Amino acid sequence: MAFAIDGPYKLRLGHFREPDSRIHVRYVLKNESMKKLRQERVGTRAGGLYIFAVRPKGRGAGFPWYVGINEGKGQSSLYREALTNDKLRKYARALAEEGAGSALLYFLSPEDRRSDNIPQLETFLIWLARQRNPRLLNTKKVRLTPKVLNDHLRQHHIAGVLTSRVGKPREGTSDFRKMIGWNRAMHVGPSEN
Repeated sequence: MAFAIDGPYKLRLGHFREPDSRIHVRYVLKNESMKKLRQERVGTRAGGLYIFAVRPKGRGAGFPWYVGINEGKGQSSLYREALTNDKLRKYARALAEEGAGSALLYFLSPEDRRSDNIPQLETFLIWLARQRNPRLLNTKKVRLTPKVLNDHLRQHHIAGVLTSRVGKPREGTSDFRKMIGWNRAMHVGPSEN
């Protein structure tokens, strides 16, 4: 199954400051971020995965902090699932730990709109993200054996990243590769001539 990347989408942040105690909390503004994402291509997607990342001030594609899933079976749209209150609390924690920077969301959606392999890809992406950021907030699906990792590498196709097809990858693919820890496309298995 092939997955396409959408993003990165920069989320709108709010700030809470308590001058006397020098507390400064940053958080994702839910309504403003939802309004922005609703107007993007990802606004029409139901099933898929999302990765919340924080890009340090003015540097690179960011570091992954949370990998989430929406199987699309009777659930809300992908961007709505990425902005539930539970997820916003996780993002606030990541923003606090990172200190400064921009909040980003990357989305991966099946090109054929089927959701059969989404849970397997979630496990693989959590493993990859943990290699890039050991402070990843996901606590489940964090280990893979070499055999299972090899199976994931052969099974999944992420346009412009893993076992990519010929053609120009979508905008944002390069940033996604850097964020997840790959600096170039990777091909696994026999050549596709």
